Formats: sequence, structure tokens, C-alpha cells
Amino acid sequence: IAIQQSRLFEQVRHQARQEMLLNHILDEIRASLDVQHILTCTVEHLGTALNLRQCGITLLRHNLSSLPTPFVVTVQTPALGEPVAPLEITETLRQQLMLDNDLVVLPYRVNPLQMRPKAAQLVVQGENTYLATAIRIDNQVQGVLWASPALHPLGRIDKTSRWEPSDLNLVEEVAMQLSQALQQATLYQQLQAANDELRRLAHLDGLTQIANRREFDRYLAQEWQRLQREQGSLALILADVDHFKGYNDTYGHLAGDDCLRTIARLLDQVTKRPADLAARYGGEEFALVLPNTTAAGAIALATEANTYLTRLSIPNAASPLRGQVTVSFGIAVLTPVPTLSTELLVQRADQALYAAKESGRNCYCLWSEEIQST
Repeated sequence: IAIQQSRLFEQVRHQARQEMLLNHILDEIRASLDVQHILTCTVEHLGTALNLRQCGITLLRHNLSSLPTPFVVTVQTPALGEPVAPLEITETLRQQLMLDNDLVVLPYRVNPLQMRPKAAQLVVQGENTYLATAIRIDNQVQGVLWASPALHPLGRIDKTSRWEPSDLNLVEEVAMQLSQALQQATLYQQLQAANDELRRLAHLDGLTQIANRREFDRYLAQEWQRLQREQGSLALILADVDHFKGYNDTYGHLAGDDCLRTIARLLDQVTKRPADLAARYGGEEFALVLPNTTAAGAIALATEANTYLTRLSIPNAASPLRGQVTVSFGIAVLTPVPTLSTELLVQRADQALYAAKESGRNCYCLWSEEIQST
């Protein structure tokens, strides 16, 4: 009776330890949405709990994260023998994983009377033996959780040893919870990607695929505040396509859209610095926000854009300016201070653009006191 009670006590204590460990693993993998962290902490805790020679996870699919495919994460216990090779996911094994609901079944010394149907069983590859279970997401096999048992003291796998039913239950439960955690992480990554795409689209002009007016306003205000602290100069260029109404009337609105896309790409290319922003200001007008740029730098950029546009030589029979598409530029430069505002910068650039139009178009004009007085 004393021996039986002692065994029961050990079983209860072992089961309590298993439950504590399972709760610890679950708390850690549920608290994270990082796939690599989930995989790593799972194999580390499981390897320690079951005193495994080696434990690992092999991901078969690439849609779980940005990790390479196949991705293998392992943890080994050197004191329990030399590391084994990761479980190779053969086509036969893959088919078994897809057919079985729980763990892969291959004969090994596991007491069948102590196991539920389709419970944990073992895979033998070469001289190595693995306990393997499928990781499923949406009923699709996404990977394998595998473990290699400890070596016999003589340095070989103990063919007479058995996995305790509680150990098998622990592996099954961990695999199931791991699948749920990975599915949650996957859904989170997909949601993040969708949100990032929505944010990107919210700040892009649908036609030209450069920044839209909303993003222009936001970015101009942001850089104004930053340069106000740093006492740097902020240049703004407003660009307007000359005689664009005549272009639309002559070639049609689809051709007009193509023309605007071409000019948008050109302006986006000439803004070489990461802090520069090319945006569609409205209609056939564009804007370039150029932080830490002097008047000379802004003039050079407008000149470069005009040179590239001349080389493109887009025909415009409705324009008296050499019969091709041209652009006029208005340039204004300010050093942001609390007494000024972005509205003043935009107003000056607009006045300079109007002056360029009055000067015959196809040119740039830098804002000055003379322009303001006229």
C-alpha cells in the first residue's frame, strides 16, 4: 500500500509539474505575436521539461512569417548526447502528417494500452528516433514539432524505455496550442500588412501613385516643425503643366492621365534625397517639399526636371511652346520660425508660379519682394 501510494504521489506530482510547465509555455507563446520567439521558447521549454536530447520545429510553409522556408529552430542538451540531425520531412512523412489527426504513427516501444487512438508515436530515420506531431493552421499542415529522446547511459537510445502518457499528452497539447498561437500571429501579421497598405494608399494619389494632397499637407507641417527646431531652410516648389486643358481637349483625358503620370514619375525621380517629397497638389499641379534646401538648390532641381521633360519631348499640339508638354515652376524658400507659417510658404510659391506663367511659361521663378509687390 505504501509503495502504491508513493507511486500515486509521484504521478500526481509529475502531472502537477507538467501542468505548471504547460501553463508557463502557453502564457509565453500567447503573450507574443513574434513567430520566431514563439517557436524558440516552445522548443526550449519542452526540451527542458521532457529532458530531451534534442527538440525542434520545422516550418514547411512560408506564409507564417518572413522566415525562410523551410525554417528549423532547435534546442539541444549536450549532456544527453551528441545533437541529432533535424527531422527530415520526406514526402511519405508529409502525407502521413496530412492524413493523421494527431501524431505520426510508426512502430516503437510504446505501450498501446496506455495510449489513446492516434496519440503520440515515433518516427525512425536512420539511427535517430523522433517523436513528431503536425502543426496545423486552418486544417493545413504548416510544420512539424519533433523531439529526440535522451540517450541510454551507455550512449544509445534505450529501446526498452517508454514515453509516459503524460509526456505524450503534454506534447500533443503544446502542438495544439502552438498551432493556435501561430495562427494568431499569422492573422496579426496579415492585419498589420493590410493596415500598412491602407495607410500607404491613404497617402498616395490614386492616379499618379505619388503623395497626395493630404500627405503633402501633413509632411509640410511636420518638416516645418522639425526645421523650426533645427533652424534649417525649407524650400517649396509648385509645378503646373502648361496648357494642360488644351492637351486634354486635343488628345483625350486618358492621354492626359498618362501625361500626368509621366510628369509625376519624373518629379519623383529628381527628388533624390530621402527627406524630399514629390506630391500631386491638385489637378495638373504638383509640389516638391525640399527640407534643408537653399534657393540655389531648389533652382537646380527645377532646372533638372525641366531638362528631363524637354528630353522626353511629349507632343502637345495645343501648346504654342515648341509643340510639346512644358511645366512652369514657382519656388519659395523660408527658414521656419514661430511667427511664420506653412501657409505663407505655400502662398509665396504660388505667387512665384503665377509670375512664371506671366513670364511666358516653361520656366521657373523664385519668390522675391518684387513679385509680392506686383
